[in-house]
Amino acid sequence: MTGRVDPRADACPTCSDEALPARVLRLTGSGLAIVQVERAECSGSAEEAEEQVSVALVDAEPGDTILVHAKEAIAVIAKAGGDGHDHGHDDGQGHG
Repeated sequence: MTGRVDPRADACPTCSDEALPARVLRLTGSGLAIVQVERAECSGSAEEAEEQVSVALVDAEPGDTILVHAKEAIAVIAKAGGDGHDHGHDDGQGHG
């Protein structure tokens, strides 16, 4: 035994010092969303965990994959269509 301790062992993934991908399950209003964190360490099991996070800084929709740090979405890394493009949503600028 080396005496090393994994600092993430008892930490919830969105409270650790790293950003993790999460899938938006539903928006709850007031800039919040319920997400499924893709690497759930807070429960101590391999199952994915649902958490409430702020999406106030990003334009996220259900099905999108976001990057979460300290319970705050800091980027949308994949739209629900899976290829990084916002399918079916007209932004008025010829995109999507």
